[in-house]
Amino acid sequence: MDKRGTRGIALGLLLSALCLIGYQYLNPEPIKQTTNPVQSGETEIDQAEYAKLQNEVRDWQKKYEELESKHEKAAQKDQHKAAEDQSKSFQFTIEEGMSSKEISEQLKTAGVIQDSEDFNDYLEAKELQTKIRTGTFEVTKEMSYHDVANVLTKQQ
Repeated sequence: MDKRGTRGIALGLLLSALCLIGYQYLNPEPIKQTTNPVQSGETEIDQAEYAKLQNEVRDWQKKYEELESKHEKAAQKDQHKAAEDQSKSFQFTIEEGMSSKEISEQLKTAGVIQDSEDFNDYLEAKELQTKIRTGTFEVTKEMSYHDVANVLTKQQ
């Protein structure tokens, strides 16, 4: 595109913008008339009905606040109970001759681990099955497989 073509396009855009401005200036938008709310479908209520509705609102707000406080108390109880359960430590005894599968089952029964087969597979993958020591160990529910394995093999 040459200089003349570019100037032609620019001139066309300028003229169209001026036409739009002139049209807008000569034909302003008409002012919209507001309608009466009663005519548009809304209803008027008297003071007695309004007071009654306000009382209902207050009653519902009180009920909501009561339910909310009950819910918060229940949530706090649940959190407290969960915190107690997680922080509990267990004394776990491994006797001579116990297999890693038996140990995994006992840990699952105590609630320290979720899945005994997964823990046994973890011990096998890390080649820790033969390194488990006999004795009494302290474990918690919040321990990972790695942490429990370290405690049982005394690799801490």
